[in-house]
Amino acid sequence: QAGLHAANQLSLSPSQSEDLCLVELTTKFHEQKQKTSDKDLLSFAENVMFYGSVLMHLEKFSEALECFRFSNVIFEAKYGSDHLAISENVHNTGVILEKMSDSPNSQYHLD
Repeated sequence: QAGLHAANQLSLSPSQSEDLCLVELTTKFHEQKQKTSDKDLLSFAENVMFYGSVLMHLEKFSEALECFRFSNVIFEAKYGSDHLAISENVHNTGVILEKMSDSPNSQYHLD
């Protein structure tokens, strides 16, 4: 089965599977960005941000963080650093990092 989450079906440790999935996700984003016209780039970034929100609710936090990071780069290039979409991404990133820090196995810890 192909797709963004195909790495989850491999018999790898969770961290190896997660790393492969993030690489595949980032690669697909970059490929799609190259195919997207400049005028449609903001719509593409909004779709990536929405996908990140879906992943966040599915508790696929690492993938969601990558979506927010990737879309933020586009938003900042187009809007500058002071835009609602950027603040929404930063907020969602904080929510995810807080949830990840609450996990006993987390490598993220907020002080």
